[in-house]
Amino acid sequence: MRLKAITVDNFKAIKSAKVELADVTILVGQNSSGKSSFLQALHWACRCVADVKIQNNQARSVAVQSLDYFPTLDAKVVGHNQELREGRGDQGDISVFVTLDFIDDDQEDSGTIPIKRGRNDAIQIDLRQKKKLPQNLYTLLSNRIKPFTAYIPGLAGIPSDEEKKSRQPVFRSAASGDANSVLRNILLLIKDTSEDDLKLLEKWVSKVLGPTELDVTFEEGDHFSIQALINTENMDAACWSPLELAGTGVLQVIQIFSYLILFRPSALLIDEPDAHLHPDRQEKLIRAIEEASVDFSTQVILTTHSPHVIRTASSKVKMAWLADGGVATDDKVIREKMGWGLLDKSILIITEDQNTPLLQAIVDQWPDHSKRTAIWPVFGSENLPTADGASSLKAMLGISKLVVHRDGDFMISAEKETLRKKFAGSGCSLWITEPSDIEGYLCTREHLIACLDITEDEAEDFLAEAWKKSSDPKAFQSKRSPINKNEKFYAGGSGTPSLDDAKKELDYHYAGTVKGKKLFKQLKSLLHIEVDATPKQLLRLETEGTVAADLKAILDAKE
Repeated sequence: MRLKAITVDNFKAIKSAKVELADVTILVGQNSSGKSSFLQALHWACRCVADVKIQNNQARSVAVQSLDYFPTLDAKVVGHNQELREGRGDQGDISVFVTLDFIDDDQEDSGTIPIKRGRNDAIQIDLRQKKKLPQNLYTLLSNRIKPFTAYIPGLAGIPSDEEKKSRQPVFRSAASGDANSVLRNILLLIKDTSEDDLKLLEKWVSKVLGPTELDVTFEEGDHFSIQALINTENMDAACWSPLELAGTGVLQVIQIFSYLILFRPSALLIDEPDAHLHPDRQEKLIRAIEEASVDFSTQVILTTHSPHVIRTASSKVKMAWLADGGVATDDKVIREKMGWGLLDKSILIITEDQNTPLLQAIVDQWPDHSKRTAIWPVFGSENLPTADGASSLKAMLGISKLVVHRDGDFMISAEKETLRKKFAGSGCSLWITEPSDIEGYLCTREHLIACLDITEDEAEDFLAEAWKKSSDPKAFQSKRSPINKNEKFYAGGSGTPSLDDAKKELDYHYAGTVKGKKLFKQLKSLLHIEVDATPKQLLRLETEGTVAADLKAILDAKE
């Protein structure tokens, strides 16, 4: 049997979400978009059928705490923006529904598991009459020895000591998501099943972490606790470390493949398996999961925020973007947008500057724009896209606005306008800073008055002193010289402005003829002399502020 799709209705962040499945399926989306809710609803429904011991033509109520997995003890609150309700009179039920579409022996079918509110805050599973599950699906779901789903919510480390438990309590803890308390027991069960299975676990873990060996022992007459040791490629062959000293990412990789080997579930549900791994190991992990899914005949559904996982996943992997209580878009959009950090974003600013935190702080002045904007540095104006390149990129990414940022760099207005005209009709915008660079926006009287609470005269004196220490006529001349020789601005060298004329035009701004970075550095160094303030205050930007108002005008423009 292979699952074709899962539909979750009315559970936590999910109103209604149908996700088409492959061997490996990846769920993406913002925090609280419903990714974890989807995994929890599926696992809860499947465990209810097995744990309640319900017949396939019955309805049965059970106390939530008697289940081996439950998302909360107060089950009535798990509905999507509403409490679950038992139908009475004219009022119908308000329930959680999980529908499994599947194919078995080339026959397609589906079954729905309804989770209703019972009396006295119990829950009820109703499989009567039309709600009866297909028998082949019911047989798999009700198997208490081989779980249909295994759920990995993630590890936050393991205790330093772990007593040996019998198989059933270990399975119950694992099913509940409390894997950190029984990881050593799981490893011991794998070893006791077969030494070959422990070697198999080492093989799969090594695909992600590099050569890794595990040693698990428990002697009934000698040990109170399970002894578990690990040896990795960074350790001497004779040096073994207690398992509890391994990093969280290492432990989570071990857990994932332990669950596959011990439980052999039909569906493995993994919440953010990449959270504690370096990007190169995130990439190795998704490749290993794809391979293991085929080898173990297990379908894997996982959640992630990692562009590295999305970029590395093969074309066989299906993806679903969860948003607004449902599924928002398809594979192609996810792969393109998430690789650029553009999932849930509609505006991209490509900047020549490597100081993206300052640009981000400027955009953060305008919350409506900030939540929709991603910033991507290319480290130098020579790496910025042309108008045609920007237009093609915007179309490929499916975003509503693309802005290319370039520093003013001592260009006069006519020169800036020449560059802007190249973007006319491209559907993209070229933002050239009014001062020499982004830092120059923080070097104005208005900004100093606002962030330092000083008078206009004090701000003027402060700026004048910093400018005097920053001014470098030779640097200005060396920057202007290649501009005057640039054929894009002055064909054949005709019409070039004199150095004095250029300086006269740019002198309206303190950061017009000096680099804003240099001027801002002087402002910070003079703070303790001129003003009783700290350098952090210079970076204080107010919500709906006016620093870089020319950028705001571009972002405000109709798309």
